[in-house]
Amino acid sequence: MMIAIALILQQADGLAAENTAALPMIERTERLEIDRFRQDRRNQWRAGEWTGQWSGMGTSSSGFGRQRNYSRASFTVTGPGFESGMVTADCEGGQLDWDFLWIEWAHEDLAYVCTFSRDGVLIEDARFELALERSRGFAGMGRNERAGQITYGGQTLRLRTQRLSGAAFPSGRVPGYVILDGDEEIGGMDYGVFKSKLYLPPEGAQTRAIALLAGLAVAHFMDPANSNH
Repeated sequence: MMIAIALILQQADGLAAENTAALPMIERTERLEIDRFRQDRRNQWRAGEWTGQWSGMGTSSSGFGRQRNYSRASFTVTGPGFESGMVTADCEGGQLDWDFLWIEWAHEDLAYVCTFSRDGVLIEDARFELALERSRGFAGMGRNERAGQITYGGQTLRLRTQRLSGAAFPSGRVPGYVILDGDEEIGGMDYGVFKSKLYLPPEGAQTRAIALLAGLAVAHFMDPANSNH
């Protein structure tokens, strides 16, 4: 009798897990708003239990039918999953190290690249790369596709452009991102109207810290597709 009850409970847990996995990503993740504020003469951010400082800049110029963009950002992270030391991300344009053979559109030779350090010491094998769709037409006007990949703590996740909220109409802007573990959507980042939002795997998930870093990397990216509008 006890064995039969245990089997029934096990099957029920399996069905519950399947039902949860079938829900849309935004319904099975934790949503956090990224608050940016000025304190002690420093730019700071907060999202749930995580805090840090940030800085960034973006420039754009055009001439002879070409658009030239540059973006640089850095941010620090402290909070759950980062107890061994404050993590700092330094991001700007750089050469691609990875082959993005899984994307279907042509991308620029340069990418938006982040390296990570802990208490000032570079973290080996930790890197974020975001590929931008190759510009086309006069003054670089083109679409807004992006795709990225992050490796941190022995884990690797992917990102791609996806609208998570708002009306879907052509604007040239990048609306947000979905974060994937293999083919499974486990999180995301939505630029929103007033504040960027993070969608993170639930507490206890092994991918929670790396998904946070991925979302923060694109949230702090001064994307030329958005700043030029």
